[in-house]
Amino acid sequence: MLSDVLIPMLDLNDTADPIEDYLAALRLLEGVAGDVDVLVPGHGSIGGADQVHARIDQDRAYVHAEVEYASVPVSPPGISGIPK
Repeated sequence: MLSDVLIPMLDLNDTADPIEDYLAALRLLEGVAGDVDVLVPGHGSIGGADQVHARIDQDRAYVHAEVEYASVPVSPPGISGIPK
């Protein structure tokens, strides 16, 4: 979470609602973000206090975009009008 180089990775096998679980975790982090001096993600660059909210917003935006993309119908090959 909060990496500046890796996208959010959702565990689709061990939870009933991985998207909501991830968003809930972001809300928890957001609740303490004001107390952070240094952000040390598991992967990526160390960030300062000024980057915490931006990285939370970036992760949240990515997850919401994935949800929106997943809801777009996919057309069978040869049928136009719906993204493949």
